[in-house]
Amino acid sequence: MEDITYRPRTAATRAIFDSIITIVANNLGDVPHEVVCSTADAVLEYLKDDNIKGLDKKREVDDILGVTLRPKQWNGLVALGKKITDYGAQDDDENNSTA
Repeated sequence: MEDITYRPRTAATRAIFDSIITIVANNLGDVPHEVVCSTADAVLEYLKDDNIKGLDKKREVDDILGVTLRPKQWNGLVALGKKITDYGAQDDDENNSTA
């Protein structure tokens, strides 16, 4: 799973990311766990990208999942993404370790 960008740093963010993984798994169906995790990572990357707005974000996530999320599902996913407070912290750690 080297292609996973996000690594939760607290129990709270791990639980939130696990919820995102569950939503992704429910929409992808019967695929290997590694695929679910990398897809959840990609979904979170779009959710956290401030350069992509509203409906464009939803279209990208729908495309990744291969389904059209209902508004309630989408809003729940967005809310979970907002609760991830340590996204990008890995980049900070990598930069500090090379200094």
